[in-house]
Amino acid sequence: MADAWKTFGLTISVLIILSLISYAFIYISRECNTNLDCPSDNYCAYNHKCYPFPQTKTETYSMTFIFMISIAAILILSYFYYKTLNKNRNKNGI
Repeated sequence: MADAWKTFGLTISVLIILSLISYAFIYISRECNTNLDCPSDNYCAYNHKCYPFPQTKTETYSMTFIFMISIAAILILSYFYYKTLNKNRNKNGI
């Protein structure tokens, strides 16, 4: 029975040592652990590799501004149109 426990203990010890060695190998083989490990224009992803930051398209506000101005102009023109339409209706007695 004592030999079985020695064999069991030896097996567990070998498994623990092998798992620590494999963990150390995996940890060392990583390209990065944090963003500081990558170049300045890259980030560290979930798979511990450095990737460049995605290029975001900067939205130009000139098109948005033109759209807002055109909507405002349409609202103002429609106000004056219906105002004159009601004025003509009142003159004609409708």
